[in-house]
Parts: sequence; structure tokens; C-alpha cells
Amino acid sequence: MPTPTHRSCFEYIFDICVIGTGYAGFAAATSLKQQGKNVLLMGMRGDLLWESSRAFAHQSGDHDSEAWQAFIQSVQARDGATETFIDGAAAEIIATHQLVEQDIAALYYVCPVAVERDGDAITSVIVAAKDGMHRIAARQWVDATETGQLLRMFHSKAAPRTPDAKTIHLYIQRDEWAALPGTITLDAPYPAEVTLAPTPRNTQCVADVRLPADIDTVQLPMKAVLAKLHEVMGESLSDSVVSHSSVEALPLYESARALDVNWPGNVAGASAGFADQPIITLADRFALGLDAAEQLTCALSVQPPSDVLDGPLPDITPTTELTADVVVAGAGTGGAVAAVAAGRTGAKTICIDPLAFAGGIGSGGGIHIYYFGVTGGLQSEVDQRVKQMQSLFTAKDRCIGFHPDAKKVALAEMMQDAGVQFITGAMLFDVEMNDGMLASAMVATTDGPVRITAGGWVDATGDGDLAARAGATFKEGREGDGLMHAYSQSSGRASTKGWGKQGVLGMKCVNYDAGWVDPTDAEDMTRARIVGITQYLRDHYNDMECPTYIAPALGLRQARQIDTEYTLTFGDLIERRKFDDVIGFTGCHYDNHAVDFEFESDESIFWVWVLRNWRTKIACELPYGILLPKGLKNIVLACRALGVSQDAHHCVRMQRDLQRVGEVAGYAASLVAKHGCASKE
Repeated sequence: MPTPTHRSCFEYIFDICVIGTGYAGFAAATSLKQQGKNVLLMGMRGDLLWESSRAFAHQSGDHDSEAWQAFIQSVQARDGATETFIDGAAAEIIATHQLVEQDIAALYYVCPVAVERDGDAITSVIVAAKDGMHRIAARQWVDATETGQLLRMFHSKAAPRTPDAKTIHLYIQRDEWAALPGTITLDAPYPAEVTLAPTPRNTQCVADVRLPADIDTVQLPMKAVLAKLHEVMGESLSDSVVSHSSVEALPLYESARALDVNWPGNVAGASAGFADQPIITLADRFALGLDAAEQLTCALSVQPPSDVLDGPLPDITPTTELTADVVVAGAGTGGAVAAVAAGRTGAKTICIDPLAFAGGIGSGGGIHIYYFGVTGGLQSEVDQRVKQMQSLFTAKDRCIGFHPDAKKVALAEMMQDAGVQFITGAMLFDVEMNDGMLASAMVATTDGPVRITAGGWVDATGDGDLAARAGATFKEGREGDGLMHAYSQSSGRASTKGWGKQGVLGMKCVNYDAGWVDPTDAEDMTRARIVGITQYLRDHYNDMECPTYIAPALGLRQARQIDTEYTLTFGDLIERRKFDDVIGFTGCHYDNHAVDFEFESDESIFWVWVLRNWRTKIACELPYGILLPKGLKNIVLACRALGVSQDAHHCVRMQRDLQRVGEVAGYAASLVAKHGCASKE
């Protein structure tokens, strides 16, 4: 397979930029590439064909175009689809492989926040990324976002149509399936119709759930659906396991509607929310992209100014203003717990995250098992809630560790109960400071940029994005070459191995080191995501040799290490040091995932090579000072960017560690907001 050609997306004027990585965007990008165009495919998350890979919709539908037939046949050739069914993981893997094979430039992990125009045409788009703002320039554009994001930035009064319903899908594995009950109706607490049907996988059935269009979360309805299925099916579900399920809902547009849409002159629309025909199947969405590619042959092609990429970036005007006592940036391992802790104090709490769920690596990164770390505190309550929830998702002892979907639901419930406003699909990209105090932050969303003002802030971004934007100093990687921990691209897997009883079906996670990446660089993150997914390409996918899902979150282990009031060292762990400002405990071994120990520090080389202590357990107390960025008065860290040395970070980064510091950070930020004091006070 050819290696992706690297060229910076920010230093090149493309013929066409396609915004949106669903079926419509993929169809437009591949079609335009075949016409010889220089194409960029851009999206906010690394979720190519999100309707399959995140919503897990499987109704492929049909379209008579050669492009659709060729794509479906390419998935069928690897046993990933039939005439009516398409497997989400297989579709994502094969489509990603085709991007590489056709040398289509891709840019994930960015979100448009403004357009720059020339009359009735768009010349460039300002995008937000983890490291701030950038400019993308192109002669023509395709808006393949669900709700016409590009169109609405150009025409602020444009409004997408409301879907008729939304669907989510739950895939359930069992050794054998008897007769399924057909359609089940739920009245409360969420009105829904649930239809169970077999799939081409012998051990698998799918529950297709039709929900009202105003449902904005999938986790809470999912709990109600599973409870009803257990009530109706009883023994049939007692030895089953939910292998994967939707992390976001798929909108259905079942009626045709005449729309008065004035697209910019060099933009073609492929947005389901602005289509004038029914959009139900995956083929319907694919056809939108093909139609948009065709439209561009007759549309304006506007050459951006020669110096467009060198000009200063504009000030961004927010479309919405929000206020809170506490803002938690990131709903991952530490952030979800921080939000619950802050909300329970009575502080008005807003939590933001690019993903559609809380929990980070444990719920969406495929690592649904604890490795070292110390229990206790709020995280023990979370674990208990997950344990109680788990019986809905899996029979006893059929899931390694905890069930990731059960954790998504438990955290969603706890955040809701704590009064937390959870904004998904949201990416921090700028801040406003006032004398060392973070006053407000700008957040990119699919509905436009949002300014949030608060008194207390928690940086749970994983990579220290909030603190870095606020001016914190930091270090990155090993002192010698800057190399960080390896990253993982995990997946789920149904398996009959390792469950005690021969032939019993269970659920495992596949976790492997996929390479190295700079998590602060959107282009390098895109490369890493594509490389990680294409490593799952196989000639054939059968029941036991096909990933049930590709983890939506990359398994990032390290990025920045923020300079804090105290920096925890390798020596602190070896000597089991105690601290006056202790907030908890940590313990592990020197888990560095390195392949070249000779380039680690002298201290670690001596510890591992001379003393043979790689597996030796080391531990110490955690001081509050490692959560406090130097020079910043109202930000508390709750992620792996906390103040530890490179060697110490190999030990102090486990899920239990980050859940513990998340609880502390949430309480601390609420005190900062309530009393107007500095975080270290």
C-alpha cells in the first residue's frame, strides 16, 4: 500500500475542499479526485463514514451510480457487506484505505469558525485546531456537513430542516439466536420503537432504535432500551454481550421538502439537512456527494489571492455567549469526573469535548480495563455505577475489564444528576487572559464559535491545550529527541477464546502500539489516525476476525507536560516520597513503551538495564502542586499533562490516577470560582 504523501494543508491552495467526512463527503472527495482535482477532505473528528463508524447504521440502500456500486463491491469483496447490510468497522477501514490508495489529502481534528469571501464566493476558511487557528484556501468547496456548517457561516439566517426521527443501533452477540421478538415499543422514559433483526454475522443481531428527532444524547435512551429488551427477551439475553453501539444518532429525513437555499457561487451543497429529497439510507447520503461533485463542474472556480495563506488571521466573533462558575475543557478520563465533582458543589458547570460522549480512553478509546493506580474517592462511585449498569450490556464475565458503553451511560447519568451542561462536538481554540486569570475561552462547534466566561477552569484536554493557550510553559517528550509515548489505535473484538468455557462468546479489546504522534498537531494526528486504521485492513472479515468497532479516540499516552508548582520525579516514585499537600496515591512500574531504551534518561537506563527493574513496582503520594500551572491563577490540571517529569510520566498516567486528579481539580475549580481565590490558595 502506498505511503500517504505529506504536504501541509495550510501552505497549499486546493482545487476543492470537501468539509464533512460522512458518506457524502467521502463520495464527493473520491469522485473529484478521479477527475484529476487536488482535493482536501476535512472534518472535526477522525471518523470517516461516521454514519457507519459512529452511528453504526447498517441499511446500505441502493444507488445506480458506478461509484456506489464500486464502493459496496469493495466492502463485499472482504465480506464486510451484503446487498442490504454494511458493517461499520469494515466500511471505515476500507474507505480509509481508499483515501490512502487514491492519495486524497485529509485533515481531521479541525472545525471551521469563519469564512473569508470574495463577493458571492468563498476564498478561504478559518479553522480551529488544538493549537489555535489556521487558514485553508481552495478554489471550490463542498459542504458535506450534516447541517450545512459552511452555508450557515456564509448566510447566518440559513436553517437546516428538522429530521423526522433519529436512529441508534445496538449490536448484540450470542452463541446462538432463537426467534427474535420483532418490534418492541417503549413509551417512557423515552418514546422509541425497537426492532431486532439478525445480521450476516452468525453470532450477531442488531437492535434498530427509532427515537424522536429532539433526542440529543444516545446514552440515556440506550439504558432504557436495554432494560426493556431484558424484560421482554429474558433468558435470551442472559448470556449475551453488547459488542458495540451508536455513540451518536443518525438523523432520518423521510419527506421531500422544497428549500430556498442560496449556496455561495463556488460551493456545492451535499448536506443532508439542506437536501430537498428524503435522506434515509447510506446510499442516499453517498448520492448527495456525487451530485455535489457534478454541480461543481458548472460552478464558479475562484482563484484566491496569491498571498491568501500569508495574511493575518481575523478576529473571530462568537455566535453564542455562555457563562458558568466552572468550565471543564475535556470530558475524558479526568474531565468527566472533574465535571461531576464541580457540579455536585452547586457550581454552575459547563463541560466541553469534541467527542459525543464522556469517559475518554476508558469509554471510547478501547482500553476498558484498569492498569495499576489506586482506588477510592469519586472514581469508586463511578466504578460502582458502571458495575450496576453492566448487567444490561453483558452477561457476567463476558467482557474484559468494564463495559465501555456501560461507563458512557454511567457518566452521562452522573453528569446530568450533577447539573452539568455537557456540550459535545466542541473544541477549545483560544482564550482571553486578565492578569494571570483566565477570563474566557473560545470554543468551536458545528453551530459556530462560542465564547464561555467562567471563574474557575479545569484543563482536562489530555494535552494541556487550555493551559498552553493561557501561556503556561511546558516540555514535550524525551530530553534527547522529543519522542513521546507510543499511541494506540484500539478496536473491539468478539471472541470465543479465554472465557473459561470452550466456545463461550465474549468481548475483548485489541490494544497495540500503532506508532508515534504529536497530539498537538492536527496534521500529524490525521496521519496517525489513518495509519492506525489501515493496519486493520484484511483480505476477508469473518465473525471472529472482524473488529466490531474502531475506537473513536486515539490511545494517546503523552503530549505536553505543563510546568507546575511542583514537578513529580522518578526519584519521588522510587523513594516513595510523601507530601504535605497530598491528594492521593499512585503506583505502577516504569511502563514507557519504548523500543530504544538507550535514548531514555541516564537514570532510567540505570534503573532498567543495570538493575533490571522494569517490572518493579514503585509508588508515592501525589501532591496538589502537580495540578497547578505556574503563573496561572485559576486553572487546575486534570489530565496526563500534569506536572511530572518524563520518567515519572511513564508511571503516573493511568486511568485511576487521572480520575483521582479529576475529582480534586473539580473541587478546586469550584472553590476558585466561589471565593475568587487563586487555585494554589
